[in-house]
Amino acid sequence: MRMCSIEGCGKKHFGKGLCHNHYNKKRINENPDLRERNRIRSLAWYNDPKNKENQKGRLLLQRRNMTIDEYNERLESQNFKCAICGVDQGDISDALAVDHDHSCCDGEKSCGKCTRGLLCNKCNTSIGGFNDSVELLVKAVGYLSKYKLQEAGV
Repeated sequence: MRMCSIEGCGKKHFGKGLCHNHYNKKRINENPDLRERNRIRSLAWYNDPKNKENQKGRLLLQRRNMTIDEYNERLESQNFKCAICGVDQGDISDALAVDHDHSCCDGEKSCGKCTRGLLCNKCNTSIGGFNDSVELLVKAVGYLSKYKLQEAGV
């Protein structure tokens, strides 16, 4: 098998003696307006509503092991609201995030079996900031309650 001719690369040959990455870098260096043309073409593709929906479906399947139909069923079962704070999907700019148990699947990807619900970005990042710890969340509630009671003069 032919390899990239760039010293130290070690990747498989793609064309003109180079791997895919080095081949593209060479093409862009030889033709500076190519980068701008590619950027414009990519933006046009990305902003096409049909492609946005397809992209959302691919990401759901890759990252959360969930189809777009399963996501929409979950969204409907939650009445199109965040499972914690109840904010309506229509009142926020981003789609509700798929929350999963990080003790089952650590990181970006999920097996799909540990999905808990759909959350707005604020709620999702908040429970993530507490490392999904019920104990820490209970302590936070106690902390906030203590100061609310002091404000009320109790």
